[in-house]
Amino acid sequence: MVIASYIAVGVLLLALLGEWLHARRIRAVAFLAFGRGGRPPAWTRLTPLARAIGLPMVVWGAIALLTYRPTDGSPVMASARYSKQVLICLDVSPSMSIRDAGPDLPKQTRAEWAAKIVRPVLDEIDTSVDTRITLVAFYTSGIPVIADTWDKNVVANMLDGMSLSTAFKPGSTDLVAGVNAALERARPWAAHSTTLLVLSDGDSDAKASFLSRVPRSIAQSIVLGVGDRSVASRVSDRRSRQDAESLRSLAMRLGGEYIDCNRSAVPVSLASHLSMTTPASPIAAYQRTLGLGSVAVGSLLFAAVQPLLLRFGRPADRPPQVVSGLINGRVRLPA
Repeated sequence: MVIASYIAVGVLLLALLGEWLHARRIRAVAFLAFGRGGRPPAWTRLTPLARAIGLPMVVWGAIALLTYRPTDGSPVMASARYSKQVLICLDVSPSMSIRDAGPDLPKQTRAEWAAKIVRPVLDEIDTSVDTRITLVAFYTSGIPVIADTWDKNVVANMLDGMSLSTAFKPGSTDLVAGVNAALERARPWAAHSTTLLVLSDGDSDAKASFLSRVPRSIAQSIVLGVGDRSVASRVSDRRSRQDAESLRSLAMRLGGEYIDCNRSAVPVSLASHLSMTTPASPIAAYQRTLGLGSVAVGSLLFAAVQPLLLRFGRPADRPPQVVSGLINGRVRLPA
């Protein structure tokens, strides 16, 4: 709003200059407009100032409204909400312990490979400025594990080898429930502030459930698949492999993209292409109100001057048409 203030000051100076030139022009017809004294009522001396102030207020308010960027959620959120967000939705089901991931032998577990996929992305993120990371783990349901942290090492340690499946009740893996938990976590965040990363093998044997509406806070969704797509491996009493079709379908429902990461890691350049944007600071939440108020007050000051002058700013013996014509130059005296 600094530029808007400079523009408003410039408009104020031009308006004052115009009022001064206008005052010089009407001084020659003052006796015709206002009688023998040649002076209007004392209160009318404020009208040039009212016009000069009203015009820049309208300009400032209009610029404030044009540059206003609305946000989701409450304007009194914690400061971390007014930052870029990386939301990681991590599959921690028992099938993630199968060793069929990675390009080299011996194979790594799907969980270990998922951690290696995310680490280069975390390394490229500058959390010292305005980026926060949230981790939601899921198995039979979704649970937030880390919220709004700027410490990438904490996230990396949580991803690397820590068994989180014991925090859930045993049962069927519910991929959609985990994603829904992540979406609900992001729902109150500012619009277009979040990149959602889903890491899973897609092996979900729970009953089909409905995916929640994607909130406006999600600017980008990327589904990262791990695990062998062609050969199934045994886990517990069943066999598991990466369900690429389920992951691709999930990515389409999220409006994002699916990447098969079982053979190669996510490109490091992905971090530089994360499309979330830094939302406006909390003060911007009041920008719309200030802009509307400024336009309303400025328009009232500028528009009310003429009717007041015609009604209360002339002598009783001067018709309003003559006074208005003389002041605005529409009635000219003979040379």
